[in-house]
Amino acid sequence: MTTASARTDAQPAVTVIGLGEMGFTLASAFLDGGHPTTVWNRTPEKGRGPGRKGS
Repeated sequence: MTTASARTDAQPAVTVIGLGEMGFTLASAFLDGGHPTTVWNRTPEKGRGPGRKGS
């Protein structure tokens, strides 16, 4: 198992809950910054946008 402190070259993983205006913007920024990103939203359709970028 790899811990966050053992990863020296990787960005920390993040999770964004809710993909309204702010959540979508945050998820996109995390993905653009190279963070492994998980997203969750009540309606699956909104999760497809960040999913195309790699979440």
